[in-house]
Amino acid sequence: MEFQSFRINYYPPCPYAKNVLGIAPHSDAVGLTILLQVNSVQGLQISRNGRWIPVKPLPGAFVANIGDILEMLTNGKYKSIEHRVIVDPSKERLSIAAFHNPRLGSIVGPLPELVDGSKEYYKSLSMEDFMKLLASSN
Repeated sequence: MEFQSFRINYYPPCPYAKNVLGIAPHSDAVGLTILLQVNSVQGLQISRNGRWIPVKPLPGAFVANIGDILEMLTNGKYKSIEHRVIVDPSKERLSIAAFHNPRLGSIVGPLPELVDGSKEYYKSLSMEDFMKLLASSN
């Protein structure tokens, strides 16, 4: 992983919290996301068996989200997680995310040692083509 970016997320209190989302459901199109939930306000939720489960903020702890590229590299052994963020009606929420990716010139696809005689579930392609494919699907 050679390319990284950071984002600070600020979610102000919203009296209409039941009617809005902080971030809509998605998976991260990166290799790995490391997230620090700065304050103790819950908001991050993961999808599991059709239900949204809150990820409780723990002081000083990081959340590691497997991204789409890591799922490709592991031939599906590790799954990219669908998640969303909800807002709180009375408290602000703050988080810092670090996104880690292979460099743009890399080829991404299942690592041979993780295919191990089984079917390749993902096609290998350049990181640039992956980003173009991602942009065209949105």
